[in-house]
Amino acid sequence: MEKNETCLFELVEDVRITWEITDGCNYKCKHCCTDAKEKAGNDLSTEDALRVIDEMDDVGVGAIYFSGGEPLTRKDLFQILSHASSKRSIRRLNLATNGSLITEENARNLASVGLESVLVSLDSHNAKVHNHFRRIDSAFDNSIRGVDILTKNGVNVRVGTVIWNGNIDYLEDIAKFAVGLGAYQVFFNWLVKIGRSVYNPEIIPTEDQYMDIAKKIGEIEEKYAGKIKVGYHRFKEIHPDFPDCLGGQKVYHITSEGYVGPCSWIVKSDPSFVTSMTLKEASLKELMRNPKIQKFKDMVQERSEVFGHGCPAMCISENGTYFSYDPLHYLEGKFVKR
Repeated sequence: MEKNETCLFELVEDVRITWEITDGCNYKCKHCCTDAKEKAGNDLSTEDALRVIDEMDDVGVGAIYFSGGEPLTRKDLFQILSHASSKRSIRRLNLATNGSLITEENARNLASVGLESVLVSLDSHNAKVHNHFRRIDSAFDNSIRGVDILTKNGVNVRVGTVIWNGNIDYLEDIAKFAVGLGAYQVFFNWLVKIGRSVYNPEIIPTEDQYMDIAKKIGEIEEKYAGKIKVGYHRFKEIHPDFPDCLGGQKVYHITSEGYVGPCSWIVKSDPSFVTSMTLKEASLKELMRNPKIQKFKDMVQERSEVFGHGCPAMCISENGTYFSYDPLHYLEGKFVKR
């Protein structure tokens, strides 16, 4: 595990935006961080979404990660993706899906817009376990079929696995299964205590299990090198020389309604750092410079001066306050608590 990172997201050289393109979803997952609804609420219109992409290009956004909800419930998704793909500054486009709406036609369309990858959710190699977590009886079959159709159409597929109490003893089995599916990467995500997971605490691994799981992921990465990439973030000790939080600097999040915040996890946990106006009312450039975004950056600097570099979202989730040591802060041979 060579990565020296504090962030729950991949960082890029320029600006990276995570964009919940809709809050509508056909699943009822136990952990859903957006608490997505069956029918979309007040999503940005097609016209607004295309304009926002123009504005992303103007401010030098280099990467967009589209999520939801379920992005494929938007009938204009391919128009939005194609528009983003045509922009000079936007060089990396990635999409997350539960896999249920992947058809041959959709797969061909996704292949044609130049996506770097499509992440398909798969939280177990066991159908019963995955379906229980996603609360849809056909979820496992949908994911398997989706991966198969995408790979046959030349789309780079990542299997996305949320680490929860139903799969922590079977992470290697999931990686092995992903190899058989033809995925180029299996990506393990830690479960953050927001959204529906708050109402389903039994699914959340304990903090004490964290480093044991991290060690296991490292072993899987080494064992499966050359067979499949193993992706993860924050699965090692955080040292003082690691980069600090870049929320509101190089990382931003856009909600389905068009509000802007410094990162996905902060947006979901603390509205005081989310813009009061949306992208229906103001430009992206204006909202990126909004006082609430600056307030977040000031807070990050203030906490770092006392507690060192770290992830404010994990601090508030695990410690109940931003002004605390990152749960993975490591100094003089031991983890520093609070």
